[in-house]
Amino acid sequence: MLHILSDNRFKTGALSFYFSIPLADKCEITAYSLLASVLKRGSLRYPKTSDLNKRLQELYGASFEVSVGKRGDVQVLSFRFEFLSERYAKVGIVEEMIELAKDIIFTPREFKAEYVEQEKANLEEFIASQMNDKRAYAQKRLVEIMCAGEDYALCEDGYVDELPSLPPKVLEMTHKELLKKSLEVFVTGDVDEAAARGLLELEIPEVFDIKENVKAVNRHFGQESDAVTTERQAITQSKLSMGFSTGITVKDDDFTALTVYNGVFGGGANSLLFNNVREKLSLCYYVGTRIDRFKGLMLLAAGIDNDKFDEAKREIMRQERRMRDGEFSDGELEAAKLMIINSMRSMRDSQAAMEEYEFRQVLSGIEGEKIEDVIEKLSRVSRDEVREIANKVKLETTFLLTNN
Repeated sequence: MLHILSDNRFKTGALSFYFSIPLADKCEITAYSLLASVLKRGSLRYPKTSDLNKRLQELYGASFEVSVGKRGDVQVLSFRFEFLSERYAKVGIVEEMIELAKDIIFTPREFKAEYVEQEKANLEEFIASQMNDKRAYAQKRLVEIMCAGEDYALCEDGYVDELPSLPPKVLEMTHKELLKKSLEVFVTGDVDEAAARGLLELEIPEVFDIKENVKAVNRHFGQESDAVTTERQAITQSKLSMGFSTGITVKDDDFTALTVYNGVFGGGANSLLFNNVREKLSLCYYVGTRIDRFKGLMLLAAGIDNDKFDEAKREIMRQERRMRDGEFSDGELEAAKLMIINSMRSMRDSQAAMEEYEFRQVLSGIEGEKIEDVIEKLSRVSRDEVREIANKVKLETTFLLTNN
């Protein structure tokens, strides 16, 4: 489906393609992740990376980025082109960008074995390097434990032990399968809406094919638990990750109140966790929470001294009880709401942020809700609504990465 967000405040335009693939099979996940990197190396008309880079420079220094992400139970491959608008470049640059996108993404071809092997090595190195980011690693392990047996527990970047089973021919078949997947296309910035639509209809009619929507929202149901999983490595600072189930996803009426609850509890620099656990008691180097809108989870991350686990966890849970008892001030409530509202407003100053907002709405099945609508709902969230949310939040999983 095509989404055009025309805005002449920007000096650039952007053309983005988001493919959504249900997370299910480790080999398939790895194949799509590898494919994204291989597609970036060249195209039918520009088979070498140097040829492709030269073409981008000819297009007034246009950029091309590829990313692999996860939204709920869905692996997302995104291909994004950004270019100078026709006001500052030349008439016809949008058409040339669409032609280039067609050549890179939508044109079947044989993949060079050399590039495939190089990207396998790069992906293996990238996956291995994730172990070095202990904060991210601890959050990944938390999700794997908390959501064991669920598709959400799978890693969107792929798995090293699946790479040997992916020769060029398999990737070529994977490419053909990719073009059958759910696709959302965004044209943003300083572009002519009618012209862009007409060019895409002519060059890439696949954009308008009706495909089955993927299911990104899949509520997690878990059991309250005080159990702790501990893993030991040679580290100097322990990483504490805690998973809370809320039973609330973005499709629920009380999701807005959950967003405010998160802001008051641990979602920012004015939160109870930051002001008390970090600033007042100095029990952690950092602490914060985030909501996964697609799963109904609240995930906490904290960096602590190796001997401070019991004390830090006890104080975190004391702040969680304060939320249930309504022991937060009106000032803290309003500060959280203002923080979230300002973040929402700032999205309008970024083409990429607007794309992400609209794409999340599509995946959530709630298209049509504008940023202004969300801001209005946020401003109306009351103390009582936040307390109601607090009584739905349950600690389910605790993971501690600590020293040997």
